[in-house]
Amino acid sequence: MNPPPTFIDERIALFEKLKAECDAQIEAKEKTPIKVTLRDGKVVDGLAWKTTPYEIAASISQGLADNTVVCKVSDSLS
Repeated sequence: MNPPPTFIDERIALFEKLKAECDAQIEAKEKTPIKVTLRDGKVVDGLAWKTTPYEIAASISQGLADNTVVCKVSDSLS
């Protein structure tokens, strides 16, 4: 559709506002050291509210990171 409906810009603006608020809340959280235990028992260091499952997988192999679709965080699948 050309031009796109006006609500599209409104929704994008709302998303960007909410995303900025969420990013600010996460940035304000304390980044305490954590230990991440991998399936094979290896333990990797990380930071709470900073280190992502993708970053952990990429530290092992970029192929693993690009092909991983599920991780378990605090006994919860993500």
